[in-house]
Amino acid sequence: MTKPQLRTSGLLAISVFAGIVFLYSAWAKYDALELTEYTLVDYLKMPWMVAAIGSRLLTGLEAGIGMMLLLNLDSSRRTVARVALGLLAAFTVYLAYLWIFYGNQINCGCFGNAFFMNPATAIAKNLVLAVFSLLLASNPPLYTLRRQVLISALVLTSMVVLPFLLAPVTSKPVALSPGPHPIDLSPLYDSSNSVIPHTDLYHGKHILALLSPNCQHCQMAAYKMHLLRKQHPQLPFFLIVGGTKSDLSTFWKESGAQDIPWSRLESRRFMAFTGGKFPLLLWIDEGRTVAECNFNDLSEVSLLKWLNEPGSQPQQN
Repeated sequence: MTKPQLRTSGLLAISVFAGIVFLYSAWAKYDALELTEYTLVDYLKMPWMVAAIGSRLLTGLEAGIGMMLLLNLDSSRRTVARVALGLLAAFTVYLAYLWIFYGNQINCGCFGNAFFMNPATAIAKNLVLAVFSLLLASNPPLYTLRRQVLISALVLTSMVVLPFLLAPVTSKPVALSPGPHPIDLSPLYDSSNSVIPHTDLYHGKHILALLSPNCQHCQMAAYKMHLLRKQHPQLPFFLIVGGTKSDLSTFWKESGAQDIPWSRLESRRFMAFTGGKFPLLLWIDEGRTVAECNFNDLSEVSLLKWLNEPGSQPQQN
């Protein structure tokens, strides 16, 4: 194989490898989109709506860069490589910020929940990708495509828009009909319960979250409520954790939700209560369920509006 052929094969391999890494990172972030969003709120103090939009935008941008590198759109590769360098530089500054202010024992979220990666490891990964991007940016394209600008624009735009289509930014509690539904909270206050609530859930408004301690989405739901409560201490969250024997140390570590009032419920009663559906978030007013929602749709705006309005029915945004 001649030197030009080796050069061509090497650049092609680098482009494909870098594209796969960017695409995998984008997929992992999309698969745990809530974690990316909550990380932006927690560590960068972004407003919730900005974090929701930003998490999808970053995911789409990574996917777009990865797709163009994987398909080896050489005519635009130098531009794509420069954009990749800019994105990697921004990510590296963010990772350095996390390392300095929050330590190296946290999950930076670069690969979502696919596997744990601390800031130091993520910075090393970014440096390798930056070297690859520099090699691609400093070499001429291998071939030229017709309508190259249009193709590149379509690929990038499609990938950026896709996360918004697959996971729209919404905040709409699902109203129950035909009206408020009574809820039996007596098992929580039974003398046999290991953790009897100090909160009177029969009076006033509450957001009741039924969570399984080993459920990853339940941990993220508790984490989101923890962040919301840090910003708005008046939010009346209450956690009901399924099972009375399981160790909760991992649950508290992942969610940080020890600041939220909580109780436990024996497994059989918990499953009967939830119907096997969790995390389950119920909006309670004077001991009646007036709405339920997925934790993704637990909206700061809707919560504050509901608490400040005399009517019991949450208003959809």
